[in-house]
Amino acid sequence: MAEPAPRQRRVDPIALAGGLGTILVAAYILGGKNLLPDLDLRWFLAVLAGLMGIGLIAASLRR
Repeated sequence: MAEPAPRQRRVDPIALAGGLGTILVAAYILGGKNLLPDLDLRWFLAVLAGLMGIGLIAASLRR
């Protein structure tokens, strides 16, 4: 019996744009002025945005 042709993987453009956008936000937060002068949450926000960006890119490549 013939094997079915493997499905071609395509990049999800919405997830890719979201991933790149969150990485850009992380870079902006790390390089920009402190948005919250009393609390320095830049590192937390940058790491969170970076991880979300990497996750979205990984999800877009997985499909």
